Amino acid sequence: MPRRSNKPQIKKCEVTTYSLYLPIEKLVQPNKVLIDEDCFKLRSIPTTRVTKLVATSIENLFGGNILQYINLGDIIQSKVPSVKHIMQNDDTENKKFSIKSFVALSTSMALLQRFSFKKNHGEWVTPVKPKLGARISERVFDVLKTSEQDIDPFDSIKTQVKEALSSLLGENEVTVFPTVPGPPPKLQTKTTSLETFRARAFYLLSKAGVRGFCNVTILVGKYEDLPVSVYVLAKHGLDRLLLNLVETLYEILQEQVSTVEKVNY
Repeated sequence: MPRRSNKPQIKKCEVTTYSLYLPIEKLVQPNKVLIDEDCFKLRSIPTTRVTKLVATSIENLFGGNILQYINLGDIIQSKVPSVKHIMQNDDTENKKFSIKSFVALSTSMALLQRFSFKKNHGEWVTPVKPKLGARISERVFDVLKTSEQDIDPFDSIKTQVKEALSSLLGENEVTVFPTVPGPPPKLQTKTTSLETFRARAFYLLSKAGVRGFCNVTILVGKYEDLPVSVYVLAKHGLDRLLLNLVETLYEILQEQVSTVEKVNY
């Protein structure tokens, strides 16, 4: 009989590597694509540089019948009664921010964010008094004086905006809008210009957060050697649909970018 070896038996095994990414399934055509026209007007580059490019790409992919252009500022003004008080008291500092309902929403979200800072860090800031930049320090110590009663009206605005914006999108519907209003401000930019840029950026960047929706940013080439991008946003829970759509849309967008960038605007 053969002698049994005392050496441990080593069996060959196969190692399977799993991807951390969601699998991309067959493309599901969105029922509707909303393009926020007035949001694109907040950008500092020509609107046709982005809106035409996005619209053409969607038409080539799905046909133009699913495209719908909206003015979100008008929708907020009509569906969110709480913003009217802020719009009536709009100060001169924000006059360049031409869409008043956006000013109201941006102001509300900024104040809510600062009040959240107070609740989380107020007990530390008060005794320590950290050294901060002049404008930041002014905002931080101003918000320490606010109370729950002061912030209640702005909390109501957030709730109403969430309801109004959530009603815009149904199942398998997405909306497209610019990621930021333009290039970052340069050094020594005037305070009023900085405030205008900040208000516009805060509005655009807070839209998905207000609704709790999922969103993806897509690069759509460059303008004057600076990157340009757009948000594509869908309802909460439609992450797979959004990733699926963006993967397909991206290739067509890049084809359009190569054409558009050859044209002087």
